[in-house]
Amino acid sequence: MSNPNAETEQQAQPIVWDPTFAFDDANLVIRSADGIHFKVHKLMMRMISDVFKDMTALDQVNKGLRVDCQDEGDLVHVQITENSSTINFVLRLAYHLPLPRPTSCTLYELSEILDMLDKYQMQRLNDSVQDFILLNMNLEANPLWYYIRAKAYNLTRIKEAALPPCLRFGSLGPRNESRNEGPCSRGSTLIPRLSQTTLFHETKG
Repeated sequence: MSNPNAETEQQAQPIVWDPTFAFDDANLVIRSADGIHFKVHKLMMRMISDVFKDMTALDQVNKGLRVDCQDEGDLVHVQITENSSTINFVLRLAYHLPLPRPTSCTLYELSEILDMLDKYQMQRLNDSVQDFILLNMNLEANPLWYYIRAKAYNLTRIKEAALPPCLRFGSLGPRNESRNEGPCSRGSTLIPRLSQTTLFHETKG
């Protein structure tokens, strides 16, 4: 039997803010799956995301989520399913803030970031995330991983950069050191193999 006071107790819990995104002039609060709150600007979210643009225009945010903001005024709150580290990275791209060290971003975490950009239609950030990948990630360590995601998410520069090492490695699967990074994307536990013929045609396309 559900506790009728559960929602009230949850709302009464202290709010945990992401220290980087707690702007004084914010008018939108995003709550992550792990309970971290991001105080951001509706205008920024509308600029980078067609989904947030529609949500704020139609006022379709999660009205069921109301936390005690004390002196924060009547801020609009929206609950999303992504974790706080993924949201933090994406917001850093949007606000042009320094990104985490490359060694702190695993392939699994990068998958989550790319999934979020795709889910919320944040194509305006594609160039920024490609810049990060090209400057900081070792594509040759697992070129098929990057190539497949580049095709799926229309990341043209990543696709072009990952194709040559795919050809050099003879279209082999991911190397052993990358297999423990976690699932490559939601609902997927393995990377499909690409034939040499498929890769050859990509060079002709």
